[in-house]
Order: sequence, then C-alpha cells, then structure tokens
Amino acid sequence: MIDAQVDVPTIPPPVPAGPRPPRRPPAAQAAGLGEQLRRAIGETGLSARAVADAAGVDPRVVSRFLAGQRDLYLDTAAKIAAYLNLRLVESARPRRR
Repeated sequence: MIDAQVDVPTIPPPVPAGPRPPRRPPAAQAAGLGEQLRRAIGETGLSARAVADAAGVDPRVVSRFLAGQRDLYLDTAAKIAAYLNLRLVESARPRRR
C-alpha cells in the first residue's frame, strides 16, 4: 500500500470590506458636470439670461440650474458647453461586479 499525502491549500476566510458607500442617484452622478458648468458660467461674468440667450436655451432653466434648484438635460448642457467653447466628454466608470 502506498501512503500518499496531499497538500490542500488553506483558503483564508473572506475579510469584510466594511460598509459600502451609498449608491449615488443619477442626478448626483452628474454633479461633476453640473459643478463644472456652474463654474464655467460664473467665470464668464455673464448673467444667466445672457448665457441662456447665447446658447439658445430657456433662461429660466439656466437660472434655476445656477441656483441649484434643478439639473440640466444633457442636450441643454451640451448647448451651454458649446457656447462656452467646452467639450463634453464621457468618462469611463469602473464596471460593477
């Protein structure tokens, strides 16, 4: 009879990663874009109405956006960005497992 011994690797128990950060709602995910646009509009020194008129969007929408009362639709943000000579770029997000 042959005596064989097999080494079985010991797998350590999983280490808890700690609490996961809360998921951000879609509006909060776009906060980076919104804050960048607010900053860019502020740096022009123009009024919300002047930026809106030049970009071809409703001045009330821009005014409420700058006051933090609402978010922008992507097409509205794109029009404002185009007027400000900014380019919207989609950034890659890490895949969720």
